Amino acid sequence: MQFLQVCIIQRSMFTASDAIYCAKFVELCHKMQSSNFSTLIYFDRIFSDVSHIVTNCTDNEASRYGRFLCETLKGISRWHKEKTLYEKECGKSPGFVHIIRGDPSGDGEKRIEKYLDYENFRHVCCKWHFKLTKAMVFCFDSKDYSQIRNGLTVLNKILPEFPVVLNLAQALEKRIVKVKEEEKTARPDLYALAMGYSAQLNSRRHTFIAEEKFHHVEKKAAAAAAEKSSSPEQFTRAQGQAR
Repeated sequence: MQFLQVCIIQRSMFTASDAIYCAKFVELCHKMQSSNFSTLIYFDRIFSDVSHIVTNCTDNEASRYGRFLCETLKGISRWHKEKTLYEKECGKSPGFVHIIRGDPSGDGEKRIEKYLDYENFRHVCCKWHFKLTKAMVFCFDSKDYSQIRNGLTVLNKILPEFPVVLNLAQALEKRIVKVKEEEKTARPDLYALAMGYSAQLNSRRHTFIAEEKFHHVEKKAAAAAAEKSSSPEQFTRAQGQAR
């Protein structure tokens, strides 16, 4: 998706203002129902590429990229929280078409479009949050100085909007504990960053919600998700399932 690579990601790292501008520009594209622009595909690509982008950032770029992600998550959160708002702004938007049958040009077989309903949007939101968690875990598990530093920088910037789901927050918390243990004497600056983020994460613990409140899940699935978050190793094995 060249639009994302050339127009959004690169500019979002120039300045803090550019980071906000890029997120708002995409919101405007969605609101104007721009031709051939899929809001769903755009968001999916954003959260699929996080680990690759964070790996290649400088410290300042990671901070600006975090601002961009935070603003992006804020817009998604608005729709996730209010069904009426989602149906008004996204329910019949071409950016939220996820199935097209027939000739896309409208010729020949009748064109049939299916829009993403609210509950399925909530499912997709959970998938995006999982992908973001997976990306941060990847950075911490890499043992690479830059990836750990950039991961912590991004997490600090997106803290107002992420994490929200309890089991994902617990998975991040376990990784942060591990970083603190390993870096306390080896790399004190990373230890200080991890300590700072850990303190802020703990202060937001009261805002976390169970996965079944974030989106509809069967009881067995909810129990399995809770079990997967019970240890870093189990969460790592689950990462490959999110695509």
